[in-house]
Amino acid sequence: MKYGFGVGNTSVISPYAGIRYVVGGMGSYVEAQSSTVSSPLTYNGINNYTSTVLAGLIGFHKLNEKTNIALSAGVEKDVNANIGNLITSGNGDFNVAMNSNYRTIRPTVSLGIFYDLSSRERLGLNGIYRQESYQAITSATALTHLHSRSLIHCWGAIRRASVNLAAQ
Repeated sequence: MKYGFGVGNTSVISPYAGIRYVVGGMGSYVEAQSSTVSSPLTYNGINNYTSTVLAGLIGFHKLNEKTNIALSAGVEKDVNANIGNLITSGNGDFNVAMNSNYRTIRPTVSLGIFYDLSSRERLGLNGIYRQESYQAITSATALTHLHSRSLIHCWGAIRRASVNLAAQ
């Protein structure tokens, strides 16, 4: 279900909210000593379980009969995060607390432009900026995509599978 507030005849602003649960991780790694490896590296596997709430606004503006713009701005807040530590051995043993610089509240912004090639196909270009959980990491993504409306009716920005705005 989607709600929107009309702004003039060609624009709509809609709130969005969602919950995301992520299970991730990294497997362990072990090197063997050999003629080319004098200090083999070993590290443990890491598990990551995170529950995140998302909220924001998304706006659509129709430039003309074939061209639409979408802009979204929101925030992600981790309400529960369980992240393992990285423990290594080999070339010096150390333990890295993966959550020491963890950011629980993060902004996200996206901008997209969509052009209808026909009544069944749409070409789009999206740009997405979001801060990641670790303070040293941010990401910017640009996507070009072609949607066939016989497969899916697209009327919005792609949001990393956390908010499904594409299906109506």
